[in-house]
Amino acid sequence: MKKAGSFGIILLILVGCRGIQNTDDSGVSKLTPFVTQADINVITETPESITETVSTPAPTAAPTIHVVALGETISSIALLYGVPMDAITKANPGVKPTVLIVGDELVIPISNSRQSVVVDPIFLENIHISEPDCVRTRDGGLWCAVLVNNHGQEDLENVVVTFSFRDSDGNVIEERSAPTLMRFAASGAVIPAVMFLEHIPLMYADTHVVLFSALAMEASTSTYLTVEVEEETHTLSEMEGVISGWIRVEAEQDRDRADIWIGAAAFDVDGAIVGVRRLESSVTTNEMFNFNITIYSSAGNIDRVVLYTEAF
Repeated sequence: MKKAGSFGIILLILVGCRGIQNTDDSGVSKLTPFVTQADINVITETPESITETVSTPAPTAAPTIHVVALGETISSIALLYGVPMDAITKANPGVKPTVLIVGDELVIPISNSRQSVVVDPIFLENIHISEPDCVRTRDGGLWCAVLVNNHGQEDLENVVVTFSFRDSDGNVIEERSAPTLMRFAASGAVIPAVMFLEHIPLMYADTHVVLFSALAMEASTSTYLTVEVEEETHTLSEMEGVISGWIRVEAEQDRDRADIWIGAAAFDVDGAIVGVRRLESSVTTNEMFNFNITIYSSAGNIDRVVLYTEAF
């Protein structure tokens, strides 16, 4: 799958929890996908947060049965119950994790707590997570962002990380989990993951981020399509960046439409993530269409932007 933008290793410098540098409130709280206008042709924008607050049900004496609802994915179900995705797939060998059907019944293995989750050592070895860069917002919230680098030889999908907010003694005050900006993480890909807290926890001192779950993707069962990007142009103006160009989603002739995600990340001169955004839509396959995605900074001027695309 061909992707636009650079997927080389990006060094993220830890700058701690910085205050907002701009004096204009219009730049605040725009680190997650943020939609203000129709700025892409053909594509209909869907303002959807890429972060999910985890609510872990109390464990029972027997595994839970979950009925798949419309719009749910294996990663969202894993986040809901606080168990790794591979544990769910192993407990349901007859279910394809990439093709969930509404009404499917999934066995959810028992997990006493998030701390008891054991991540496959191979993933821990092959996925590197940068030190978090956190920004306090004017309205009392907290943005945190990391770069997730898949430096292994295997393509992955549905990578989820856990943000632990700790006090000065290292005690965990609050935990939240979030998937990466894009669902597909090819070998060598570097993809952002972000988290927003509306209120900074009391006694908060720092943030620690670890891998929560990931799935290895088999080429024979992949549902991802090739995305070709042409004439990609970047226009930067201090707190705002625009990426535009032309895209074609390649597919078999008998398939006339595909779902597409177009993501963008903005970085400051130090390499810290200062903004992310994602658009989702359905497009006609094998035809060129133009796109235009605007990304905003929550702290500091934008030095460069990176485009991410995937279709399925």
